[in-house]
Amino acid sequence: MNKVDTGELGQARVDALARLGEAALLMDQVKDPSDVKFALGALSKSLKSLQAVKALEDAVEVLKAPTTRVKAEEDPGTLFERGFSLLRTARKSNKPSELKLAAEALNAALDLTPTSDPFYTYRQQVFLLSTKCLFRRIDNDYTLDKKIKDLEISIAEEHRRAVDRASLTAEGHLSSRTIQDIQNSASVDIPDIAKVLGLLLQAPTDSTFAGSSRDRTKSLDNELGHPDPDQEIKDCQSAADLLPDGHPDAPLLLSKLGDAYQCRYQRAGNIDDLTKSINAQQVAVDTSPIDHPQRILFLNNLGVALCSRFERTGEVADLTKAIELCQTAVDLSASDGPDLAACLTSLGSLLATRFRCTGQLSDINEAVELQKRAVKLTPQEHPSFLLLMGNLGAVFQNRFQRTKDVGDIYQAIEAFQSLVTIAPDGYPDLRVIHNGLGICRESLFQHTRNLAELMKAVEAKQRAVDLTPEGDPLFPLLLNSLSISLHSRYQTTAQKASDSTKALELLKKAIKLTNDSDPNLPAYLSNLGTLLQTQFSTTSRTSDLIEAIEVKQRAVDLANNGHHGLFLPTWRLNLNSSVRSQYQVTGDSISQLRALIENLEAFVSTSEDGSARLSATTALADFFLACFGQHQEEWFIQGAIDFYKGSAKRVSGSPSQKLQASLQWAEASHKHYLAFKSSSDDMLSGPAAKMANPREETITAYENAIELLSVMIGLENTIEDRHGQLQQVSNVALRAAAVACSLDRPDKALEWLEQGRCLVWRQLNELRSPLDELHDHDPALAQRLGDVGRLLEEGGSRQSLDMPAKKALDRNETVFYLELAKEWNLLLARARVIPGFEDFLRPVPIPKLLNNLPRFGAIVVINVYGSRCDAIALSHAEDAPIHIPLPEFSLQKAGKLRDDLIKLLAAYGLGKQRGVFSDDDDASLRKAREAGKHSGKEMNVMKRLLSGLWTDVVWPILKGIGLSRQAEGSLPHSLPRLWWCPTGPLSFLPLHAAGIYDQRDQSITVSDFAVSSYAPTVTSITDRVKTRPSSGTQSSSCSGLFLASQPEGRDGPIRLSRIPGAKKEAETIGKLAKERGVEITSLEGASATIDKGLENMKIYSNIHLACHAIQAKDPLKSGFFLHDMQPLTLSTIIKLNLKNSDLAYLSACETGTGEKTLSDEAVHLAGGMLAAGYRGVVATMWAINDRKAPRVAESFYDYLWSNEREPNRNDPQAVYALHHAIQRLKQDSPEDLTDRHFLSWVPYVHFGL
Repeated sequence: MNKVDTGELGQARVDALARLGEAALLMDQVKDPSDVKFALGALSKSLKSLQAVKALEDAVEVLKAPTTRVKAEEDPGTLFERGFSLLRTARKSNKPSELKLAAEALNAALDLTPTSDPFYTYRQQVFLLSTKCLFRRIDNDYTLDKKIKDLEISIAEEHRRAVDRASLTAEGHLSSRTIQDIQNSASVDIPDIAKVLGLLLQAPTDSTFAGSSRDRTKSLDNELGHPDPDQEIKDCQSAADLLPDGHPDAPLLLSKLGDAYQCRYQRAGNIDDLTKSINAQQVAVDTSPIDHPQRILFLNNLGVALCSRFERTGEVADLTKAIELCQTAVDLSASDGPDLAACLTSLGSLLATRFRCTGQLSDINEAVELQKRAVKLTPQEHPSFLLLMGNLGAVFQNRFQRTKDVGDIYQAIEAFQSLVTIAPDGYPDLRVIHNGLGICRESLFQHTRNLAELMKAVEAKQRAVDLTPEGDPLFPLLLNSLSISLHSRYQTTAQKASDSTKALELLKKAIKLTNDSDPNLPAYLSNLGTLLQTQFSTTSRTSDLIEAIEVKQRAVDLANNGHHGLFLPTWRLNLNSSVRSQYQVTGDSISQLRALIENLEAFVSTSEDGSARLSATTALADFFLACFGQHQEEWFIQGAIDFYKGSAKRVSGSPSQKLQASLQWAEASHKHYLAFKSSSDDMLSGPAAKMANPREETITAYENAIELLSVMIGLENTIEDRHGQLQQVSNVALRAAAVACSLDRPDKALEWLEQGRCLVWRQLNELRSPLDELHDHDPALAQRLGDVGRLLEEGGSRQSLDMPAKKALDRNETVFYLELAKEWNLLLARARVIPGFEDFLRPVPIPKLLNNLPRFGAIVVINVYGSRCDAIALSHAEDAPIHIPLPEFSLQKAGKLRDDLIKLLAAYGLGKQRGVFSDDDDASLRKAREAGKHSGKEMNVMKRLLSGLWTDVVWPILKGIGLSRQAEGSLPHSLPRLWWCPTGPLSFLPLHAAGIYDQRDQSITVSDFAVSSYAPTVTSITDRVKTRPSSGTQSSSCSGLFLASQPEGRDGPIRLSRIPGAKKEAETIGKLAKERGVEITSLEGASATIDKGLENMKIYSNIHLACHAIQAKDPLKSGFFLHDMQPLTLSTIIKLNLKNSDLAYLSACETGTGEKTLSDEAVHLAGGMLAAGYRGVVATMWAINDRKAPRVAESFYDYLWSNEREPNRNDPQAVYALHHAIQRLKQDSPEDLTDRHFLSWVPYVHFGL
């Protein structure tokens, strides 16, 4: 660090130093030594900006203000509860004034609390947190709790001045020698001092209360940047290096370091961390004087750490020493001291542990008495009371297991039941209480055989699971506990046969969620083996017994490798039981299989963790799959499934790798299902056969893949980048849906298509979702979600850079959006824990989707993948999706029809621009005929294409949903509606025009049955149905029509031909609007600029654009050409979020055709207008005839405005108006069945509601 000369400081720096001293003195008064680092942080910022001086002044003045609102007559308990409540409120509002009130009340409570009071330490911790919140809020712009890494003052005079002001010795936590040593060290700068002050001055953590009091304060501390174990270890070690050997304050730091290692061990299960924790705690004990004020807790914490190692390794010496240490701590504790209860409960728990190993009754009797004393010493309002009562209930239950004294189990139940009653809402250990209650009730059931107690046990344990998020470290343990009770109920009552299946599912899930190094894993595996063996005794299915042996063997192997060796003999016995059963049934030896499994596991375990290990596991799975292809042995396919599944579920590895593994897992599972689905259950054998239901395993694998899609296409990326990623995985949802249909699960197929298609539009819709309901429950959360959503939406439309530019770009922008995306997910997680918001911004479940279908008509989703094609129809009149297989159609056929259409359009020159081609355009006709001859076919390509669609796709669907042909001459608005939601190449084909066209009045077409629209997804329709405003709510400022036309051509990079029909189209619409009294703003030529267009799009609910358009390879660069040289792009339009928009008539070219490589993302202009907020869009599939476009528009608006009232969103007449206009155009030449005629009317389509 560069040294700073005193003369260079200037008056501002001198003032800042003075303010620092004032702040430090003030913190001495409020007993907050750890806040020295916050003051130092403010000082460092003041050296860079004079504004920081003012911020520090504000902090000092706020803390100086008198506590005028505290009532002197209030007792400390009341003051504390009021302050704690105020602090919770203030953290949500983030107002300094409210934070100050909280600090005042907490400070007053602390002043009135004797230091000998058991509440004193806890109240002190909460008060310190309140002052940190206050400092952070006042100087938020300068991040006071940053690691002070940029502090510039390191000269000796400034060292002395700052540290002298912070020389706090409250509670004897920091000696004057510590300060002096730091002052006199020439190699130590102010950041190092701050690190020591920030760590050493904090009271050591009592490991006994790690599961309770720590959690109680964790919710407050998290937002203050409380370090995770890794960071805490690093900081503690760095701070320890600053102190000389033999320093009297070193034990404090070492104890904290040991606690950090213990915390990391509890999270990750790495025994090396446990060893380091013990070593640090041991040195703390060895180097602390007998009269050290914290020596009691050092002894206690070392005992707890040693007990953890005993539970892991079974080393009795560790348990013996732990008991000795905790007994010494009890002996040294004052009879009325605040540490006694902690030491008593630790010693009681250790004796109960020894009782479970030795069965020595005196141990459990003493444990009960110790826990009783601990509870008696602790007031009910004390934050540790609930933990102590839980420990008391546990030892009563332990003693009952030995003595069978029913009084013990009833006392245990009473203890846990009282905890359920008195525990406050949100208490972090409430799930542990419920689980403990369930264990006790199951013990009572085993004693009395009272089924009601077992039912209550299941209920309590289920409640514990429900209260625990899946990512919680306790979640697997609670699943295991619940599975045990379900298994007991299964063995007890035949009516609950499903309990066996659920118990197996829960245990398997627990194992999936548990790291290999977790000391609980062998117990889970052994329990799973017991359940499988029970199932084998019922089903006689050999595969169950084989799997039971495998999982039990794994439990033993893990125990041999140092996992929880205490119960190794029990697990070996359990394994031998299954091996004997297997020998009795089959007479086979499993030694070869076991050796193979061990070798394979060893192979995988030698690979590095992360992507390398995932790749190695996947390669091994590929080997198994190849072996299955050669030998058709079931255990080969099961081995492949297991390894693919392991890769897909692995925590490490990139989302794309895990997605690929998920798809391979699904494919292998489906192959397993297809290969053995005709076999009876007892034929599903083979040494490695574990899957009881390959069909469901396939479903699970695809669900995992669909979930990973959203993870892979992250919000931190630009929309352009997300589309680029989607091109690599564009068929995942289609592939999954095809398999689901083959398994007779159209509900799953629909669910996956909704979740896996139009991902980018769905993300945009989520970012824009109304937050009114959430705001009513948590205004601050709703506000932040809205702010982050807007930033992410803006970031999605930012310019994506090419790779060289990206490498040169400052990473700040990338990191900013990455952090925003992470925050968005965290905010969603917070919202989803609010009752009633569990599905907040999740994909709509199919049952809810069915509740918002249009009342008249049907939505038809058509999935085409590989050799399969399936339609899934949804109707308001049906309770479930209607599955309509289309066996005559396939992906190959769809691709062929699409390619034929593209060739035909190219032959007529209709691929890109609205153009002028007339009925007597001989050049176009000759070109088209030559194309037909070259392909070996005659003309009428369109007639054959539409006929093929009718025969293979549309007609089977109409029959499947029961639509009847309407009477000839029926008015458009009397026809039912059909929404087509095609996938893959079908998205480019005109389903709305499918039919048999014949000159002898034998024609039959879709328009004889219904009026057709298109929809990117089902949700895009149901959302509009759900949010349709009530009659009369539309603002008059949004009525009428905005019309922009650009008939003139131009030269340039993109040459645009003149389209005179656009001028005629605008004039015709304007005249008709005037006649019907419709308000209209019309811009033409030079006046039709992008800025004017955007301005009017925000004003009018209906727009009509008659111009050229472009469908670019980069979907977001597609757009409309107005007067400007650059187009009005899709990326600009989707930013509008037009809440009052109704209809967009896009009289341009290819406005309803997307990018070939992104056929399922609706990245066309029509999709963009829907995303911007329009409820309906008239678009085109290819270039339209400029001479006929005005006639179509005139017929459209003539019908639309012919009603007595002006159309609005409650009366979606646009689709009927388009149907009317197209029928009028067809009637001009009813006998004309040439391609030229079809190409003039078929391209017009309607999207949306």
